[in-house]
Amino acid sequence: MPADPVRHILFCGTAGSGKTTVGALVARALGREFIDVDRAVERAAGVSVAAIFARDGEAAFRVRERAAFVRALEAPKPAVISLGGGALEDDATMADARRHTLVWLRATVPTLATRLSGNGDRPLLTGDPLAKLQALAAAREPRYRQAHVIIDASLAPKGVAASVLEALRATDLVGERA
Repeated sequence: MPADPVRHILFCGTAGSGKTTVGALVARALGREFIDVDRAVERAAGVSVAAIFARDGEAAFRVRERAAFVRALEAPKPAVISLGGGALEDDATMADARRHTLVWLRATVPTLATRLSGNGDRPLLTGDPLAKLQALAAAREPRYRQAHVIIDASLAPKGVAASVLEALRATDLVGERA
């Protein structure tokens, strides 16, 4: 797939895979803006994702998430965009994501659980986080597998970012600046 100057680079993966941290590192390396869709939802709503889930429910959050994603795609220059873990469950979001460069940060459930331990800010992981992570990872994997680039996200963030940049260069998914 040749480099396309209007393509955004989108990060997908389960909570804890490093989408925000690695996405920001990749954006910096490429000289692109970084957009975190969850943070965009929070700014627009004036409350946290957890508060939206508690107050309005998951369906209402997903509507806000879709709107924030569409706004992110309208960025005037190609950006690096971090999607929420469940964003690709929406068919329109999945179709839009496939028109750009989609990167899946794949991590094992034990790795994700370790990274998320003590983080009570994940509304879909309340109760038994390990069991819920396993269920979410299994349910979302068919969508994640459709990514253009799949990266092992078990390394430290700088190593994962380096792997992403290497994969993007190797497949000519970014220009010379990568």
